Amino acid sequence: MVLIVQALRDAEEGIISRRMMRLPEFILFASEAKIIGMWGVGIICIALIALWAERKRMKNARIDGIGWMPWTNIFMVSAIIGAGLLALSAKGLLAG
Repeated sequence: MVLIVQALRDAEEGIISRRMMRLPEFILFASEAKIIGMWGVGIICIALIALWAERKRMKNARIDGIGWMPWTNIFMVSAIIGAGLLALSAKGLLAG
């Protein structure tokens, strides 16, 4: 709570708080391959969530009561993009 109040005061004064700009060192000094790999893992996580949601929707007796969302399409698109990003980052990660 104190950090939020301090950030609001800094924003009013036009000062960007150093606490808000601080990145963890493993991200700050990461190579492009590591950053692309992290994005790939994040998008694969989205694909897994979409797969779980589609299975949950299919197991429900009243499919209309859940709502409509193209979970299969979200899964396929995010899985392909995530796998592509991981494939692009593999060479750089293996090289060190």
